[in-house]
Amino acid sequence: MGRPLTEEDIHKLHNFSLNEKTIFGTYAFEKYWEIDADFMFRVDNTVTIAKQIYGKKNGAFIVHDFNLLKHKKDSFHYAVNDHLCIAGDGHFVGIPPIEAYILFSKAGFRAFGWYPEWNNPGYHIDMRPQDHISTWTAYYVREKGKQIQKYDNNLYSFIKALKSDRSTVYNTV
Repeated sequence: MGRPLTEEDIHKLHNFSLNEKTIFGTYAFEKYWEIDADFMFRVDNTVTIAKQIYGKKNGAFIVHDFNLLKHKKDSFHYAVNDHLCIAGDGHFVGIPPIEAYILFSKAGFRAFGWYPEWNNPGYHIDMRPQDHISTWTAYYVREKGKQIQKYDNNLYSFIKALKSDRSTVYNTV
């Protein structure tokens, strides 16, 4: 994608600040130079639109993570190979997941994963280089005494899970 996010860029964002805290109390932009600037401006613009439609409180976006937590090795959260971080995890304060999916897909994001069983349910968004939108629902199952995260890529299941908000559909633990 583009260029690294700078401190100056962060000051131009309308909905995030350099001292932005994640839901876990860490600084969201601790490694801001590893985040793609175009990605971050697109997130910021989507949040601005959400606030215009749903109001400032409901449209506020709570960051879970951009590039600081542990993710899969080939995750779009990391600045590796030829790309910067082009992924984020979070949730809107008062917007149902189905409507968040519509907002992010209309804004051109290429992936939306719904995680209803996180301690703080939310979604993964990213700008992976592809011409279609990847969607999935993540849920947990017990296998051989261990809790394992599984992914359901079935579109019908995805929409059903989004519409049920916190989704009891995959409450299998």
